[in-house]
Amino acid sequence: MKALEDTLARAADEVRHKVAQVPARAEGAARVRVRTARLVRLGALLALMLSLGAVYFILGPGSSPRGFVAPPTEPERQADVYILFPSDVDSMVGELTAAEVATWEGVEYASFWGPERTLQDFSELFADQPSLIAIVEQDPSVLGSSVRVWLTPDADSDALVERARQTFPDAVSVETRDERNAGVTTANGESAVTTIAVPTELETAGIDLQDEILADGKVSRDESVRAVARMAACMIEHGLTGVTWSVDASGGGWSGGYASLAGDERAGAGDTVAAAEEAIYHLCFYSYVNRVGQGLDRVGQGAEWGPTELAATVGAFLPVLEELDAQLLDLLNRATQIEYDWENREETFANTTNALNTLRADLESWATAIAGRSDIPSDLEAAYAALVDEASDLPEAAEAILLGVQAPDDGTQRKTALSAFVQEALDVVYAIDTLRRGG
Repeated sequence: MKALEDTLARAADEVRHKVAQVPARAEGAARVRVRTARLVRLGALLALMLSLGAVYFILGPGSSPRGFVAPPTEPERQADVYILFPSDVDSMVGELTAAEVATWEGVEYASFWGPERTLQDFSELFADQPSLIAIVEQDPSVLGSSVRVWLTPDADSDALVERARQTFPDAVSVETRDERNAGVTTANGESAVTTIAVPTELETAGIDLQDEILADGKVSRDESVRAVARMAACMIEHGLTGVTWSVDASGGGWSGGYASLAGDERAGAGDTVAAAEEAIYHLCFYSYVNRVGQGLDRVGQGAEWGPTELAATVGAFLPVLEELDAQLLDLLNRATQIEYDWENREETFANTTNALNTLRADLESWATAIAGRSDIPSDLEAAYAALVDEASDLPEAAEAILLGVQAPDDGTQRKTALSAFVQEALDVVYAIDTLRRGG
């Protein structure tokens, strides 16, 4: 009996210790204090229940009450609802929020994910892509904090989302899985994704590009094309696939996106994938486009693009460069889709090798067409020669992917070849960019 009393006393001390760790609230935050106090009581009760569970374990199966059930484990599937908080939310508040949500009818499980846990999960998932990990490690806060909620099959998700919004007014937002996986579409310089903070470190090349474009206080369509195209290259370089972009012809608008893997069960760890994809997107958006986009607020007010400052002959050649950029993006996306389908066994070996052979032939035709153009402005001849040289490397790079598919290894040769192909394609993008700014 004495041993039981000592164990219960230690459990009570643990509860008091957890309550004492909750930070005090500032004056004037009565509503928040009331809700936090309720969460503290719930957390204390939870801690006591867990401590009592330990007591029953110590006493042995014969002494365990029939009603005690161990807490469930976190489901492996993607969460159904996300309660998003600022990245610096106190972890105790996050844990207690999850504990309260777990008691709601229709909730199977709720768990708090801070930036540290998300970063760890991301690092394990993309262990073979250190460049992606480095992007997020620069500022783990971009991954945000959230309480992730898994619902039972018969749950009313709309009602639970509304309840979360009413119960936690300090949350940044409450999203369903479908809303989180809806993808990214931007227009007029505004991002449709609002749950990721602005990165603290941006790419120097992008900052310099935006400074150059905004130096004269105007944004021409061709300058906007440069910014958006370079943003797309940044997204590709950091691992996003299915990247698309376009710039309006009549004035001021642009759009872009990528093929998110977050909703694909084959990708695994969908929540972490979504957070990583958004972090990369935001890095590239704020590095290359954000300030340029802010200069396009005239959209809808009858304003037109600023004038192109290049020589008339060079300016007339710019649509050709935009067409080449779009063609290259299509070829690059074909390569990454072939890789993805083969990696996930969505296509047979025969279909994969045929697709790569076709891609290589198309790249040869494309490079030959570039080399055969005779309408190059004299101001651009030197820079265009560099483009011809870069484009000529692509067919061989595609051939290396094919050899990797045929290689009797674990896929390392193929993946290395695909990475090399992407870099060769980006070299072409940069050569086009050099031409777009006049050589």
